[in-house]
Amino acid sequence: MNAVAALFGLLLQFHQVPVPEHMASPQKPTFALAGFAVHEDADDTDVELPQYLSATEANRAAALIRFAAPVTGLCNAYEVSTLQADGTLHRIGPLRLMRNPYPEDMIPVRAGTRVKAMVALYNADDIRSQHLPLSAEHRTIGVVCVRASDGEIFYSQLYGVEPGTMRG
Repeated sequence: MNAVAALFGLLLQFHQVPVPEHMASPQKPTFALAGFAVHEDADDTDVELPQYLSATEANRAAALIRFAAPVTGLCNAYEVSTLQADGTLHRIGPLRLMRNPYPEDMIPVRAGTRVKAMVALYNADDIRSQHLPLSAEHRTIGVVCVRASDGEIFYSQLYGVEPGTMRG
């Protein structure tokens, strides 16, 4: 994964954001996300917050996330939409997992296992061509996990990165 990530642009950190009161369905965070940093000459290192990789001409923007699986089931990452005309926000995804051996960008997990993933964010062309209610400048990501035994849903805390907070 190091070689892939090294091709990306500026590495930035997301920051924790409160769950918006206008989510289309209620969300109570039940677990937190963290991140990892990639190094050209060494192993990845764990960091406290998800990391943001800026888009380059060759690669789309991505997020480096890690978390302890809250349940045994399936998880996927998503972006939070822009505010809609009816005043709601929605989860848009699942986001594409880079180097993913699993179908449909779902991650099968066992409760308590450690998950580490690089997820590709939607780019401006995706947003325009698919008419997605997203902004390529203001990113908010999260992870949702569904317990296999009963379908109960678990949400991560949300994390955002905006142009004003981008520093490298």
